[in-house]
Amino acid sequence: MLAARPAPAQELEPGETVRDREHPATAARGLRLGAFTLEPALEAASVYDDNIRASSTNRAGDLVSEIRPRLALSSDWARHAVNVRAGAEVVRHRDNPSENRVDGDLTVSGHLDPDRASEVRAKLRFAREHESRRAPEDPGGAEPTPIDRLSAEISGTYRLGAVTVNLAGSATHRDFRAVRGPRGGTIDNDARDRTTWRVAARGTHRIWPGLKGFVETSYGRTRFAESGGLDRDGTGVELITGSSFAVTDLTFGETFAGVRRETYDDPRLGPTLGLVSGASLTSTITPLITLKLQADRTLQLTTVERTAAFRSTAVRLGYDHELLRQLLLGLDLAYTRNSFVGTPRVDESYDLSFTADYRMNRTVHLTARVARNQRVSTGEADFTRHRVGLGLRLQY
Repeated sequence: MLAARPAPAQELEPGETVRDREHPATAARGLRLGAFTLEPALEAASVYDDNIRASSTNRAGDLVSEIRPRLALSSDWARHAVNVRAGAEVVRHRDNPSENRVDGDLTVSGHLDPDRASEVRAKLRFAREHESRRAPEDPGGAEPTPIDRLSAEISGTYRLGAVTVNLAGSATHRDFRAVRGPRGGTIDNDARDRTTWRVAARGTHRIWPGLKGFVETSYGRTRFAESGGLDRDGTGVELITGSSFAVTDLTFGETFAGVRRETYDDPRLGPTLGLVSGASLTSTITPLITLKLQADRTLQLTTVERTAAFRSTAVRLGYDHELLRQLLLGLDLAYTRNSFVGTPRVDESYDLSFTADYRMNRTVHLTARVARNQRVSTGEADFTRHRVGLGLRLQY
């Protein structure tokens, strides 16, 4: 008797990776509602976190329960599209209830295709989030800081032969809510509330099949609700040039470089000028393995004391392996260096995570995850954190 052969690897479409390609045998069915499809899902996880506050001086380990209901509604029209995404995240700590939180979000997006050469996209999103304890600006309150975020985006694309022009605009308002201080009192966070808007224009030229060059310029303005001692309101201008390329259908990437200048209303801060650059490469080296490499250097605003911005350099490596048709393994490594302009503070972060996703069938998916995060800081923000968790996803 001949031994049974394993099923051949599923073929990938151009631009697909092992993680994002379709898996019909384990994909959600969805509920048909006329011209729309509704996909409900429920995720639950139990995680042990040995440093829930990401602190070197206030360490505490705890067993954390996470529940995430999700709903996705998508149109099935021939040209245009409307999508609605809604969800919540309920996090409960067994021994540290002050770290409990409830988040939620609602996103409405869509695109309109007036003709074959043009497209208009828009998105509106509202979210109640909580600031990560790992964030450089975390004030260290007795509880995580809630953030109400409202954002809107609109963009238009027009293609004329080998040239594509894209115009985009966005606006975001973030409201940082008050929290209890670590030793009593209140941290009001009003000085951190901000509204940011940005407009950008990009021109892309197809040089030859598989290679495109582009130039992009953007202008943005950030206004803070209160000065907090320094008037951090400012204007940012950025000019970059780069290229996107495809070596093969399954090996592709992008590179860019340019400058960004931030000027502030407070003359004590002075202008900040910095180089911005980045590169990414995605390669599916076999039908079962995808490698991703990304590096970038950016300039970001901050409300950390005595500075208005920090330069961030990040390098990330991802490895996805479809070990079995229903078992996907993922390994992610990341290094980030944040240098705070005008101060001696430098944060270096090292992140490692391993994930195993087992898709039993269309309804039940299982997940296991192990993660390690470490930050080494000259500003007394050091910490080391480990998380181990098991999760279940139910979907239809």
